[in-house]
Amino acid sequence: MDEYSLIVSAQNGEKEAFQRLIALYYPYISKFLMKLCKDEILSEDLTQDTFVKLIRGIDHFDIHGRASFSTYATTAARNCYIDYLRRNKQIYLSIEEFEIESNIDLQM
Repeated sequence: MDEYSLIVSAQNGEKEAFQRLIALYYPYISKFLMKLCKDEILSEDLTQDTFVKLIRGIDHFDIHGRASFSTYATTAARNCYIDYLRRNKQIYLSIEEFEIESNIDLQM
């Protein structure tokens, strides 16, 4: 079964088509996310999140559009990574941001 048929079948709710799409694209998306985040555990989590989003949103993929499914999947993976970064944003303050009184005696 070709990619087009798999996507159409997945859009019609066929579970086997979903499984075959996942098997086809999982290694590619996993490697892509590993290159982005450089963390094996995080890339696995993000890959799973990506495929959950792809499965839930398969109806939104335009089979006749200009983007290929691999582009659609890669974009979804990149967005999952960006969402992760936003959710886990850490604030780093520079030492220059703090005002220090100049008349403090630092000797003990």
